[in-house]
Amino acid sequence: MDANGVEAAVRCVLSRYAPGPGSVEVALLTSDEIADLNLRTRGVAGPTDVLSFPGPDFAGAPLGEVAVSIEHALEGAKARGLEPTQEAMFLAAHGTLHLCGFEDETEEGREKMIRLANEALAELGVPEQTHWESLAHPGAN
Repeated sequence: MDANGVEAAVRCVLSRYAPGPGSVEVALLTSDEIADLNLRTRGVAGPTDVLSFPGPDFAGAPLGEVAVSIEHALEGAKARGLEPTQEAMFLAAHGTLHLCGFEDETEEGREKMIRLANEALAELGVPEQTHWESLAHPGAN
């Protein structure tokens, strides 16, 4: 998995949709690591595909952090016929969109986030994923 591709995806999303200047830290984690983070921060047992954590609210603060599951990226890539880096790029873009203020709690919001991620990632040659959704995984709600 190419961390440079993931970084490029985050930078592309930020250049289009960030509410202002700021940085995003990205971590590529194992299933065990992201499961631990999911439990500690959300109280949800089990791994997930991507987590976003907004940064503090003061001038010059980072926008936040995004954690991407390597295993979920591998599974998603296989299920969608993508390269693992491309799936990780989509997950990182999705998490970064959350840090930019977008939400997917409604079907309309979910569709908008998918469209925005696709528009940004098209610049980087990632095939469009119009029906993207998180893959089912243990501990998912």
